Amino acid sequence: PVLRLLPRIGGTALDDALNDIAWSLDARADFHADARYRRDLVRHLGRQVIGEALA
Repeated sequence: PVLRLLPRIGGTALDDALNDIAWSLDARADFHADARYRRDLVRHLGRQVIGEALA
């Protein structure tokens, strides 16, 4: 697990921050998923979790 503290942001700034986080995690491919899928998962779940936390 990795903890990242972000200021309260939204919209494209949040997308940019999640993209930076996804690339910084050095996702690797294996027989379960490729690296791109893992980065996409970080972006999708990150946006979902942050949205729920701020609701």
